Amino acid sequence: MLAEHAKFAMPPDASWYRGSDAIADCWLVPRGPACRLRYVPTRANGQLAFGAYRLDPEKGNYLPVALDVITLAGLRITDITAFRTPVIFPLFGLPGKLDP
Repeated sequence: MLAEHAKFAMPPDASWYRGSDAIADCWLVPRGPACRLRYVPTRANGQLAFGAYRLDPEKGNYLPVALDVITLAGLRITDITAFRTPVIFPLFGLPGKLDP
């Protein structure tokens, strides 16, 4: 779904990535089996967004990691801006944790 020249950024980090291969290979993209990550849809600034949660095996819950704001052009993702500030989740109607 990524557009060929999609961009990924995570403010305030100065690094950003352009292109689907660069985005997939960057250290900012969560790694691990799909079962370790969950995403909950929401809206941010009128755009599609997802609360990203990572499994914490010690606590047995999925805990907030980042709010990913998505910019679309048709059916393609042109920009992803990830805000790694879990304290903002309640402002977007997102829960503080997810049960397994």
